[in-house]
Amino acid sequence: MLIGSFIHPVAIALQLLAIFWALRLIPLTGKAKAWLAFTAAFALMGARRVIELLEHIGVIQIEIGNAFDIMGEILALIISILVALGIYLIRGVFEERQQAQQKLQQQLDELLRFQKVTVGRELHMKELAEENAALRDRLAAAQPDETKS
Repeated sequence: MLIGSFIHPVAIALQLLAIFWALRLIPLTGKAKAWLAFTAAFALMGARRVIELLEHIGVIQIEIGNAFDIMGEILALIISILVALGIYLIRGVFEERQQAQQKLQQQLDELLRFQKVTVGRELHMKELAEENAALRDRLAAAQPDETKS
């Protein structure tokens, strides 16, 4: 009896926390329909837990085939539908994230190609400058010294 008295209120509190978190994710993701579906599912889960708690403490009595028992099964089905719907609707967040990653990767690849070209060009320019200096030195050495004549 003690474990049941503890489990049901904790489960109800966790469902309320899940509702709070789901609602807070709406502005972050922009997927209101998905999070509202999850919120409705969490609220119904909490309602089921309240019914179970009321049965556990003896406020109501549920017998197999009773209206509360049938309602519990219907709630379970609705919860499953809402969770599946929420998952279907939230997929856009992951698709958008994947597209953003692909775009960033393309930009990174383009920057790396640009860096390779520019660094290669700079190295070639340095080689040409060194070659030019060497040729000037050779030319200067090959010219007769005008001061000696």
